[in-house]
This record gives sequence, structure tokens and C-alpha cells, in this order.
Amino acid sequence: MIELTVRKAVEMLPPGAFLLTHNPASALTDGITGGESLSTGALSTWGHGMTLDHGGMVNSQESRRVRLPLENWEGSILRAWFHCKPKPNLYGRILTALELRLNTRYDWLGIVGQLAGGLVGWLPWVGDSLRGWVSSEIDVPWTNYCTEGECEARRKAGWADFGGNGPCQKSPEDLDNWCIKVMDSEELEEITFKLVPESQGLETSA
Repeated sequence: MIELTVRKAVEMLPPGAFLLTHNPASALTDGITGGESLSTGALSTWGHGMTLDHGGMVNSQESRRVRLPLENWEGSILRAWFHCKPKPNLYGRILTALELRLNTRYDWLGIVGQLAGGLVGWLPWVGDSLRGWVSSEIDVPWTNYCTEGECEARRKAGWADFGGNGPCQKSPEDLDNWCIKVMDSEELEEITFKLVPESQGLETSA
């Protein structure tokens, strides 16, 4: 896995890139991780989704949607998804959509929905469609949790099928799996890296 400083990550990644991490700036998305783990029977890799903004900032849904320095995630493992060929118009619209959501409150009820969907999905005869239906029904429409807001912003920006079928009540793991599935057809690139302090520089480990 490569190690990137904030400066290097900002050089490599376009503003508007979708970022996944297991560590939100606060512990709000543990319910998503827990629901996904219950559903799959394995520990969920990703617990939070956000978007790289300009100037080394990220747009992230905490208790309210805010812009925070990327360096807040130093020491964390992140995964970035973005198009191989630059799409500045699309990414500009994504950032605008997220900018309009700044200061909106966190969808606490949506996290309950994710946990409920995870519990339902744990039953052997229940498929993903029913799990998704439960998650989407327990939700406050005018607020978002992290990846719900990321999905809605991209669909509003013109990436109509982002996240796959159904509503945007997706977990970080759902969106990562969708990106993997459509990586070739959507011409997506993926970089997984550890964000390190500037003093450590860029290294590659085995």
C-alpha cells in the first residue's frame, strides 16, 4: 500500500473524487459499519464516505455537513474513486451540490435504518432488495448520513446511475462494491493509501 501526504494526495486526486475511510472525523457512522457487518457476516472495511474538495479540504457529513482539512485523516487508510479521464464539469457540479448541503444535519434515523437493514439481511432467506427497502424506509428525507448525501449529490450532478439501482440509502461498502463492479464500464480509477504526515513523505510498503 502506498503512503501519501496531504500535498501528494491533492496532487494526484481531482477535486470531486469520492473518498472512503473507516474513520469519520467523528464516530457517527458506526451504525452503517455495524449494519453492513451484520448483513454480510464479516467486518465492514469502510465506515465513512466523503468528497475531496479544493485546497486540501474534504466535504464530509458529520453532525452537520462541513468542510474539513484532509489532514484530519492522517494515520487513516483511504480509498479514492475517480474517473481515469478528467470530468471537470461533472465534478464541479458534484461539489456545487454538496456545497448547497453544507450545515445540514445528520440523518440519525437513517443510521437506524442501516442497522435494521443489516439485521434483516442477516436472515438467510432475505435478499439485498429487501435489505435495501428496509434501509430506505427508515430515513428522514431532508437530511442525510454520509454516503446517502454523496450518492444524492452525484445523481443530481448528472451521474444518474451512481450507486446502482434503488434509492440512495447506501452504505460505504455498497458504494465501494458498485464502483468495483462498474470500474471498467465507467472508466474509474482506484487508489487505496495511508495518509501520513508531511515528514514521512511518499513510501511504498510490501
